[in-house]
Amino acid sequence: MLFCPVASTMWTTSSLLKPGSQVSATEQLHIKVGQFSTGLVAFSHELASEPSKGLLQVMQHVHSSTPSLVQTKQQMRTLQADVQALSAEMQDAVQGLHDIHTAGQTYLASIDTKLKEIGKQATSDLPHYHEAPSSRPSSLPGSRSPTPPISDAGAGPGQAMGPTL
Repeated sequence: MLFCPVASTMWTTSSLLKPGSQVSATEQLHIKVGQFSTGLVAFSHELASEPSKGLLQVMQHVHSSTPSLVQTKQQMRTLQADVQALSAEMQDAVQGLHDIHTAGQTYLASIDTKLKEIGKQATSDLPHYHEAPSSRPSSLPGSRSPTPPISDAGAGPGQAMGPTL
């Protein structure tokens, strides 16, 4: 058989023939069959080792990319914890604002009611100037003389209102 010990390299017809020599048809057939069988063996070796070569490439890729993937995963876990903490803080802040809003409405309604009551009480305690002088409360002790009531009767537009005597 005429083939090279390395399976992927085959003898060629030109390397077997010397210039000017003639090869018989039988010898040419033997050379061609040798080349074919060498090629067939080389092909079967390549075909059989192809999955191993692919697996080797995959293993090298996994080996080289694993450290960066582990680091990225750790960073993602840290970021996830940070985001969860911020989310909890935001939820607490929103709940606090909601509670303040609700309590504020309750207190404002209570304050409004109290102010209305105080306003009604204050207006009921004030002297009514349109009533007769006898219905007015007496002057404070130590005051000189009661002020005469102000009458708006007879005052027209542009006329000043003043005390009636």
